[in-house]
Amino acid sequence: MNLTSPSEVKGLLARLECSPRRSAGQNFLIDRNIRDIVLRAANVQKGEEVLEIGPGLGVLTEELLEQADRVYAVEIDRALHAHLYNCFAENERMVLIHADAMDVDLKGFFRSGVSRFVSNLPYSVGSRILYGLAGPQDAPQSMTVMLQRDVADRITAPVGNKQYGLLTIWLNMFYKPSVVKHVNATCFYPRPQVGSSVVQLDLRDEPLYPVLDWGEFEKMVKYCFTQRRKQLGTILRGGVCVRSEEQIVAAGLMPEMRPEEVDVSAWGRLADIEPEARA
Repeated sequence: MNLTSPSEVKGLLARLECSPRRSAGQNFLIDRNIRDIVLRAANVQKGEEVLEIGPGLGVLTEELLEQADRVYAVEIDRALHAHLYNCFAENERMVLIHADAMDVDLKGFFRSGVSRFVSNLPYSVGSRILYGLAGPQDAPQSMTVMLQRDVADRITAPVGNKQYGLLTIWLNMFYKPSVVKHVNATCFYPRPQVGSSVVQLDLRDEPLYPVLDWGEFEKMVKYCFTQRRKQLGTILRGGVCVRSEEQIVAAGLMPEMRPEEVDVSAWGRLADIEPEARA
């Protein structure tokens, strides 16, 4: 079956009695060229294992199985899971999991040897999944994903941009991100109401800054961006991450700066300074 044919995809969904749910971010990729762009960006090699979330009808899955040693696919939808099982049950290199990805220990796949993450991500949970997969331990070597354009813009936002924030900082600390392709809504069924992008994230050899306490780093960035319109000196004067104006300056920053003006490495330097409350 041609899963990049709009008429065939619509007919298959009708036979499966599966109505795409906008609330679940179900938009099926029906463009062969975009599918191939995703696969080329992922550059999966023989011997590698891949994790895919939200495989849907299997438009990426069937191609990944030709390239990878094994594909782990997590699908929450009961009808789609049954369809995928019928299609790939006899393929020993396919591991199909019926679950909500938000309830699965996704890091566990990468602890056990999976190296790449390739997915047309459900738009409702895409940014949360990417944030959860990144980090100082058990992170995929690469992530090749389709997601909302506004999330892609946040991931690649430069310091000082209004879209620069927690997601930008956390992902850029560990990955080199790039937008591979902006994708037209006509490439999906049903058509999403937001723009889409293919994003490639390649793991850095080392984080941008060798943070001493990742918990403190994450807590500080989260806290400061809940008050992003305020100046650092005001934000850090009290609350959960106390730093004096002298300590802010020692990190190479100015107390008058706002969170979106602080680059990734500078957040690391600031987090590493012993909190004022402990001095």
